[in-house]
Amino acid sequence: MEVDIVLHSSRTYRFHQALQQSLANVTYLSNLSRKELVKPLGVEAAIKSETASLLWDCGESSQSIRMLQDVVGLPNLNQQNLMPGKAGLLAELVCNTSLHCGHD
Repeated sequence: MEVDIVLHSSRTYRFHQALQQSLANVTYLSNLSRKELVKPLGVEAAIKSETASLLWDCGESSQSIRMLQDVVGLPNLNQQNLMPGKAGLLAELVCNTSLHCGHD
């Protein structure tokens, strides 16, 4: 599945601090999502979660937290095919929120 490969590529780029390449990947996936080409695949949450992680790595903590909140609030979250699960998202959201609040 192309989406899975692009998501994995984005995570790998982020791991190696190649944020520009990761940004290109999430932009590509976000464009697909906006055109509703990936909706039937059930990967919207995975795309938003990866985008939130990239935003966090780029220092955009507020945007990252808001995006994770959107992911947690997706009505079809339990039907997503590529997702760490609601517990994982909530843990990431709490951790990021705690770190963000600590910097203010």
